[in-house]
Amino acid sequence: MSQVIADSEEVVFEEGTPSDPSVIYDLLLGAFAERHRALSAFSVDGTDYINQEDLPNKFNIIEAKSITHAELTLRLSIQFLNQLSNFKNQISAYQVNLLVTPWSEVFKRTDDFITKIQPFADLIDNIIPYAQTYGPEWADAVYKTAESQAHSLNSILQCFENTDPAGLSGEIAENLLPLFNSTILLFEKSIIPDLRKRKEKDEKFLTK
Repeated sequence: MSQVIADSEEVVFEEGTPSDPSVIYDLLLGAFAERHRALSAFSVDGTDYINQEDLPNKFNIIEAKSITHAELTLRLSIQFLNQLSNFKNQISAYQVNLLVTPWSEVFKRTDDFITKIQPFADLIDNIIPYAQTYGPEWADAVYKTAESQAHSLNSILQCFENTDPAGLSGEIAENLLPLFNSTILLFEKSIIPDLRKRKEKDEKFLTK
């Protein structure tokens, strides 16, 4: 008989256990969302299929795990912050070299530059859904940061399109790097401590 285990507890379906794992996946997503939780693992007969589309057609046992939205957002935020540990030095060096490097060489390395700044964009993209859903005190600061970041990244792309190394150097020095510094400060002083408190509060609630 097929069995579904979610967060170490057997799931009982009112109309019987569905035979299709994809149906169970969707049902669990909805059920966890109602409890402000996110699906973190979805194992079908010992194989984890989280975030995969090609689920098997049948199963013997499904084991699912979840974490709170606060914990998930905290984990991802810390992950992106770790990726950005050398961002300031890398981008500062890039900005200085712009004016002494032939534009043809700069243009060839466009993808490298985009790769360097992508975690910064991901950091903000990751936090916005949580801010929109839960409305923490730092939400407005995040929205303003996202708006400034989008404007700066758009200006950077325009500089590449217009073959404007001086403009690109200026945008990085005058806007992107100061914005990065203020964003890191926002995360360190407000967002990360608040997410940790919310995570601890959720854990205490679950152990009652």
